[in-house]
Amino acid sequence: MKPRILWDITHLEFTYRDFYYFSHLKDLLEKKVEIIEGREPLNIDFLKKFDWIVFNYPERPFSTKSVRKITKYLNWGGRVFLAGYYQNEDNVADACSSLSSHFGIKFNSDIITDENGLPLIKTSKVLPPYNNKVKQVYLPCSCSLTISEGVNPVIFGEDYHRSNLLGASNLVLAAQVNVGRGVLFSIGTCVFWDNFSLFRESNLQFLENVFFKNR
Repeated sequence: MKPRILWDITHLEFTYRDFYYFSHLKDLLEKKVEIIEGREPLNIDFLKKFDWIVFNYPERPFSTKSVRKITKYLNWGGRVFLAGYYQNEDNVADACSSLSSHFGIKFNSDIITDENGLPLIKTSKVLPPYNNKVKQVYLPCSCSLTISEGVNPVIFGEDYHRSNLLGASNLVLAAQVNVGRGVLFSIGTCVFWDNFSLFRESNLQFLENVFFKNR
């Protein structure tokens, strides 16, 4: 049976049906999974039909009621993928944190730059099990994450990467935390899998590792 993904748009996220940004991702996912967009208010019985819920660039904060339902889904064994963006554009970092902070992850309002001062960063510091066949990932326009004890880092920035707010010291760019039987996976950029980035470096393999190799 194919895994099932609910791609949420109730928090004003990007739709995966956006041809300009996500047509390659749409083609890939529709071959591998059953995927629908979430246009209805979140309901726990409905959520349990899905292996993953994706929140990609949420602009609207998560209400207390939504956090409770997502927590129930995670405790049940669901997996949540939460992707932000740099500089808190459109309030996305704060919106992500309104969910992730309940589980020890904060999306920072910063911008991460490379040795040329550009937000087009690449890093080889991907940790197991997500580094299988991954040499580098390309993470443009990423913020960093601040994580609490019990949260597992997944991707670190390189030593020469810089945060305009935090400087450079083991910058965390992706992390995950176990919640009950489920997992919350958070990453600082929602455009690592858009049409510009998906086939750069090892991004496609990284996506495979996250969604299909470690279920």
